[in-house]
Amino acid sequence: MKRRHTFCIFTALLLNAAASQAAPPSPLYCDRAEYAPFKLSWSQSPGAKLATNIFPHPLLPQRAVLACDTGLLMTDDAGLTWNALPQATASAVGVIQSVAFHPLEADTFYIASKTKGVWITADAGKSFRQIGTTANGMAADIVADLLIYPADATCQTLLAVHGDDTGGVSRSRNGGKNWEVLNPGVCFRRILAREKGSTKIYLFGRTKSEPDIQNLYVCSTPSELPMELLRDTMLTDMAFISDDRLTPLYAATSDSGLYRVISAENFNPIGPKTANWASISTVWGPNADVLGLCLYDPSQLGMVFSKDELATMRKYSGPLVSSFVKDGACLRPNANSTVFYCVANGSLSIGRSPESTPLVTITPAVFTPAPEEEKSFDDLSVALRDFSKLSAAGSAAKGARELHADFGDPGALYRHTQITIAARLPRVPAPPVSVTADLSRFGGSEATPLYDDGLHNDGAAGDGVYGLTFSFRPTLYRPRTGDWRRTWPGQVGFGITAIYADGHREGAVALVGIYPNIQSFDLGVSPKGVNKPEGDAQTEVVQNPPEIHKGSNVLCIRTGKGPWSVPLYFPFGKNDITSYQGFSFFIKATEGEPPKELYVQLCDEPELTAPVTTERIAVISEGVREGNISSGYRCVIVPFSRLLGDASALDTSKVRAILISGDGGAPATLWIDRPRILANTEEAIPFNDAPSK
Repeated sequence: MKRRHTFCIFTALLLNAAASQAAPPSPLYCDRAEYAPFKLSWSQSPGAKLATNIFPHPLLPQRAVLACDTGLLMTDDAGLTWNALPQATASAVGVIQSVAFHPLEADTFYIASKTKGVWITADAGKSFRQIGTTANGMAADIVADLLIYPADATCQTLLAVHGDDTGGVSRSRNGGKNWEVLNPGVCFRRILAREKGSTKIYLFGRTKSEPDIQNLYVCSTPSELPMELLRDTMLTDMAFISDDRLTPLYAATSDSGLYRVISAENFNPIGPKTANWASISTVWGPNADVLGLCLYDPSQLGMVFSKDELATMRKYSGPLVSSFVKDGACLRPNANSTVFYCVANGSLSIGRSPESTPLVTITPAVFTPAPEEEKSFDDLSVALRDFSKLSAAGSAAKGARELHADFGDPGALYRHTQITIAARLPRVPAPPVSVTADLSRFGGSEATPLYDDGLHNDGAAGDGVYGLTFSFRPTLYRPRTGDWRRTWPGQVGFGITAIYADGHREGAVALVGIYPNIQSFDLGVSPKGVNKPEGDAQTEVVQNPPEIHKGSNVLCIRTGKGPWSVPLYFPFGKNDITSYQGFSFFIKATEGEPPKELYVQLCDEPELTAPVTTERIAVISEGVREGNISSGYRCVIVPFSRLLGDASALDTSKVRAILISGDGGAPATLWIDRPRILANTEEAIPFNDAPSK
């Protein structure tokens, strides 16, 4: 009987899943309900002494790292307790000036030392390993700020700046194994970039020729020359209110207020010009539809919150306000803006939302669907449609058996895409009447109920923890045009609302990092994509050549006795290889003597600097491909690391073409098929047919 009951539940699950595949997208929902006024209760944190800076985790609301003169401390309960990190004392790693949290791995973060370079922990601070010093290419061991470059989806590109006395941006493209120095003529103190794939970086600092003038700069990529946005102002901090490329940068200063910056020609001061802003942060409101700015002026205004670019401001007491506040004071919200940390004059104070505000956790905090799962979902969707037809014809049992035969446990695929919400709320003096989640962005209801019944991954029944688990497919529910909220890939928020018996609402934002894995793609071979060759060669694009390859265009290169070169251009919008590991192609030779060597290169097309072409890599003699070129198709796989080396000036975000070349010799006919950019050089290279011999 139990088995039959389970079978019926499974059948119902599949029918609902099949129906959801065809559901049209609902209109964009905006939560316009009135919530309880925002308020904070402030207290000093006695466990944090000689504090210099605070770094809340961008996804985990309970986690923050505190920098002190004696070393690092960390909290996993929103500052109720602080634990010293034994391997991150000042004597071991130096005084820490910046922390960069890994977007894909919640327990991994990098620290920037005032005297000892860059370090990494992969176990939430239990151990640290030094990865950046002058010994492996950094400009200096003094690191003022650190950034994980968001244009690199693999998170292997690190950018470090070194303060007022050392010029340049130190860049590592392999997770800190090697570093190179870019733009050594400018000394930078801060670096910032948008999330989700942006190539631009924003910096402030000074040139060596004008050491007394501080400026705000932008680089379209780290390799490009910096362009001035704001000149001669005392910049203290920067923030974006969202990750949309059209939204402005907000630049806080200590001498002329706040600036709204679009470009070098489009910027303007906003708010009080006499404010001495020490820090600026983006803050969430009670739901994901409200985003604003939180600024801290330690000498006059204190903590200020604004939803309209300081046209109106709300001031909050609590953080230190005095004419004797040292430089470096800052105020930072936790990930979902329910806790605020203020560091001033060596002390830490903490402001907390009321206990009636939902305390939210998301599992997993980072969601990275695999490409192979999407293929399985597509296959399952077809099977579900067939299952629906059989069910309509009265053969549901037969359809379910066929699904089990083809997929084993189809429900397992959905379990791999599950996200669990847990919201803790007090039960005294009275529990909320309802707790809901706004899942409208993910194809669900804007008032999806959470339960405290012990059956929804919520712990024990009646314990004050409300839970829900749902399945999410980023490819099915893509970011919508016109969506004003942060979209994936990146940090995504959705509202959790508690309604109490007296009618008042309390809300908080649940956060999840959604980062779909990058996928390999074909460059393709078409008459428009292949330029005329240079040197002694002719090219022709052949479709379905006899006895060569079925189903795609093939590039035919007829070489002569002299040197030759042929470019394979990148398609429009797909010229950023920062996140990719290499490229591949299939090659064979007919009609003539095959060349003894073949070479590959990359060339870029930056906006402001001269184009760069990498050194040639010899395909055969350097072991990129085993064996000589022959009459049978064989695959060539070229890691980008071989082409870029440790310090190539090539701009990987603006690659123009792959160059394939030879030195000449006896005439021959070469066939090149399936040029492909690889997310992983270890992946199996697909080929439509068995290679011909």
